[in-house]
Amino acid sequence: MSRASRDKGNRWERDLAAYLRDVLNVDVRTSRDGRGGAQGGADFQWCDGDGRWWPGVRGVTIEAKDVTSLSVPAWLDQARRDAVGTGCDWWVVVHKFRGRPVGRARVYLPAGMLTDYLEHGEPLAGAVRGLSSADWVDMSLDAFVEVWW
Repeated sequence: MSRASRDKGNRWERDLAAYLRDVLNVDVRTSRDGRGGAQGGADFQWCDGDGRWWPGVRGVTIEAKDVTSLSVPAWLDQARRDAVGTGCDWWVVVHKFRGRPVGRARVYLPAGMLTDYLEHGEPLAGAVRGLSSADWVDMSLDAFVEVWW
């Protein structure tokens, strides 16, 4: 990955973290904060009211993407692996679109995960590993935040 690509990814993650801090009123940081460059695992962490840091944002692993070519199933597979690896129950991908405000970014998530959340408020047993990335839905980041949190 080139330095320019890393810098672009860093900027998008910082912008997304700032948006989430503002709309969710929680301390959200990128996993790159203070380190720069590439990282593995969840792209974001959040701090609860007791000062403990957790992977993802309130139980959701967010994979941030700032690229022009769409590869949603592969991105969702990456986000799922990060969720499983960090113990998060949910995962989404937030894809930046050039020239649009952060809230207009697209959020991609497995259709079954959205159904589980809307019907039960929690993942069904075994759902974290079993949801298909081939069957996904998308919405704006503003809409996702309103529906999810």
